[in-house]
Amino acid sequence: MKKKNNNKQRWIIGSVLVPFIIGLIWTAFKWADYNSYLSINQIRIQGASIIEPREYLDLLGDITDTPIAQIKLDEIRSTMAAHPYVRAIRVSRHYPNTIKIELVERKPVAMVNIPPMVLIDEEGVILPETDKTLNFQLPCLSNFNPAKQLYPVGKHALSQKVIEATKIVSHIRREYPTLYRNLSEVRLNHRDEYELILSEEPTRIVLGSDDIWNKLLILKEFEKSITPLRKLTDYTYLDLRYENQVIARERHV
Repeated sequence: MKKKNNNKQRWIIGSVLVPFIIGLIWTAFKWADYNSYLSINQIRIQGASIIEPREYLDLLGDITDTPIAQIKLDEIRSTMAAHPYVRAIRVSRHYPNTIKIELVERKPVAMVNIPPMVLIDEEGVILPETDKTLNFQLPCLSNFNPAKQLYPVGKHALSQKVIEATKIVSHIRREYPTLYRNLSEVRLNHRDEYELILSEEPTRIVLGSDDIWNKLLILKEFEKSITPLRKLTDYTYLDLRYENQVIARERHV
């Protein structure tokens, strides 16, 4: 009788234990699948137009198959923000398995005419040349200090005159886009005065060294006053150094 009871107990324990073990194995596989489901398999980059997305991704290394919860967003932000062309960045998790990176890129507004030429954005940050920027039509900044240490890539230019010239170009780009599209060069003359050289003909416009924004307004009004009969490029020389005046030298055909 006792032996029958023992056999019965073993049968009951076995009938409970076997399904339990099978359940553990099944749960383990499901947990592995779930973890894989929550691992990174996609990184989406938005806002990359000058730099190829692959170049940004290379900064991160291979983070695929990493559990999304283990991803440190701050580390991604700081790593990518170090790229010269990244002006602003936002990184976010998108469950179950995607990291989204939104970028605002720096865009060059001019080239500093030193050997080799460097690009500069509206904030005065020096940018490296890329395949895409080779096709940009940008005005040159000429006759500035050519010392290479003044133009650290990814940082602000250390030449105050270059920073001033960049502000002039950026202002023209925003407030006087037709002039910017025809602007070939911004240069310092021997008096440390700013001059604009237009692409067509070319025309030289002397702005002087102070009150630049007001002089650009005067130039804009002058252009309106001669349109449609004439264009700025009908003049070889325009001098705005004198208060509220434009001294013009006509181009002789």
